[in-house]
Amino acid sequence: MKGATHQQLIEGAEKASEGRVTGRFFSFYPERNVDLTTWLASWMKKGAIAIATMNMQIAVPEGEGIPDAWHHQMIFGVDSEGIYMTNPLEIERSSLVKQRLCSGSQLLIRKQDIMSRLSGDPDFSLLKETVDCSKWEELDVVGQINRMVSGDVAPDDVSHSSYVVIPAAYRSGVTLFARRHSDLTKELLLTPDLPLLNNQQS
Repeated sequence: MKGATHQQLIEGAEKASEGRVTGRFFSFYPERNVDLTTWLASWMKKGAIAIATMNMQIAVPEGEGIPDAWHHQMIFGVDSEGIYMTNPLEIERSSLVKQRLCSGSQLLIRKQDIMSRLSGDPDFSLLKETVDCSKWEELDVVGQINRMVSGDVAPDDVSHSSYVVIPAAYRSGVTLFARRHSDLTKELLLTPDLPLLNNQQS
């Protein structure tokens, strides 16, 4: 599933179930001090349904192109072999899944997607009308685009000559779903956020 945030997933589940199901999101960024497999197993044994929100642009297998979006995948099992997921149906190493779960809210936009939408003298002032302009300024999105268009990018900086980094609405982490009026939901809502790894800041 593309284009939805974890909050929209929760709202969608509540609407589809007529309020009988709700969810709790656990952020994994900045990096958390947790064993992913053990943590998932403990909740799933209690009956929780886990959906991971991952940045698929991280840890891309060698030889494959960088995907154009983040991704939600349901987790239906874990063991020593890895994490079992749907959409698509696959088994991934826990370490790889955790990498993709530990990502800032950013998205890479391909050069060809940007260039195909530019014409004449583009007006970048519209970026200042975004919900949180400061994030766009922090990443210097306008500067990135200008450098890309002008070709003023260092020869060895392949990533910035091919992509522009923009803020994303997504947050990486795991949403756990359960029946609203259940002891499991009470436990989910009372459970503290996952502890940060040493020297990490929220």
